Amino acid sequence: MAGHFQTGVRLQPGSLLIATPRITQQPWRRSVIMLTETKKQQVMGIILNCSTMMTTDDVTDFAIPRKQIHVGGPIQNSALFMLHTAEFQSSNTLNFHTNWALSSDTLMFEKLSFGQEPTWYRFYMGAAGWHPKQLERELAEQSWLVLPNPSYELISADTDDQWQLAVDTCSQNMFADYL
Repeated sequence: MAGHFQTGVRLQPGSLLIATPRITQQPWRRSVIMLTETKKQQVMGIILNCSTMMTTDDVTDFAIPRKQIHVGGPIQNSALFMLHTAEFQSSNTLNFHTNWALSSDTLMFEKLSFGQEPTWYRFYMGAAGWHPKQLERELAEQSWLVLPNPSYELISADTDDQWQLAVDTCSQNMFADYL
């Protein structure tokens, strides 16, 4: 994947894509997306800041903490994913960054029901995806900002505040390079 026009960084799993005001259609408008895969054939991620009215009570009978479910993206929108800190493992866990992992199986519910919780986690229905050339074009059109290695505070922030926090962080990083 080519470097980003502003930062010169290569897209890596764990980086964030932050929608610029050029993107007006849902679910992409004001979205913050954590990249989980950046392969030659595809780029995948999870929209972090798109809430739903659904909770875990709506999707499982396991006695787990009641958590809100978010829209992860329009691909596989019936699949439930748990984005979490990397110390938690389940039978179907993708460790895509030193700090972050993605699980999708019933064992994660079983573990949660026994009180085995990661430091932080959030549930998502669906995922976001691009062909690499499509994303390269969108980056060239300045539709996305890229934030490599976002902070734990940004990822775990309230979804209503996440986009503004991400934009502010990108802005601070950009100006720090010039000072």
